Amino acid sequence: MGIQNGNDDPAYVLRGVRTGFGVFLASQTVVFITIIAVRFLMAYGSVGPYSQALGAVITVLMVASALVARTSRQAVKNGDLSAMAGRLVVALALGAAAFLLVLLEWVALRQSGIAMTTPTLEVYFTLTGFWLLYALIGGFLLIAARARGLRVGYTAASHWDLEAATYFWTFVALAWIAVYLVLYVL
Repeated sequence: MGIQNGNDDPAYVLRGVRTGFGVFLASQTVVFITIIAVRFLMAYGSVGPYSQALGAVITVLMVASALVARTSRQAVKNGDLSAMAGRLVVALALGAAAFLLVLLEWVALRQSGIAMTTPTLEVYFTLTGFWLLYALIGGFLLIAARARGLRVGYTAASHWDLEAATYFWTFVALAWIAVYLVLYVL
């Protein structure tokens, strides 16, 4: 069963898959853009009672995590599956630390005595809650890509699973940067 246009060249098919995945990732920005717009409408441009230092640490962790995840693709291209696996573990650990710090801030805000129904906090919990969901999905994708890479083995020519997982993880990191800027800085 071939491609309808008659071109079943694997490179051609992979370009189509990459393009489709890029469109999917672009469509996921709608969730964040909508909540960011609500933040500015409801919070009147004020920064909430969040820890800017903690937000900055989370940002650094996510940027480092995405960069390390990206290097796992280069490890596969170099034929080093062991390095790929190790780098994904590091990326996951950094991402998990960021995830836990967001949860820590949730707990701190809940215990602060500030009314949770203020517009700033409602938007904060909604936006970071969506980010946490995407981070969970991204973490699962990295775990699955690592397991598949070790079980089946990737080659320089065939590692789309890993590529997609690291692209999604990069999206999660970029989404956090947007969250940080919108909630903690602007």
